[in-house]
Amino acid sequence: MPLRTSGDTPWIQRLNPVHDGAITLVCFPHAGGPAGYFRPLASALAPHVTVLGVQYPGRQDRH
Repeated sequence: MPLRTSGDTPWIQRLNPVHDGAITLVCFPHAGGPAGYFRPLASALAPHVTVLGVQYPGRQDRH
């Protein structure tokens, strides 16, 4: 389940918590891929990088 905050939209999913001073990385999945594809990357880069995944319409929770 993505970590949502009040500023999130259906298009952008925060895949790990935000930490002060963290770099923000926006990831666009391959055609047909979900934003959750980047969850392992988000875990590996935390807490120094906040990973945001773009969720295309019709994918995962955007049916």
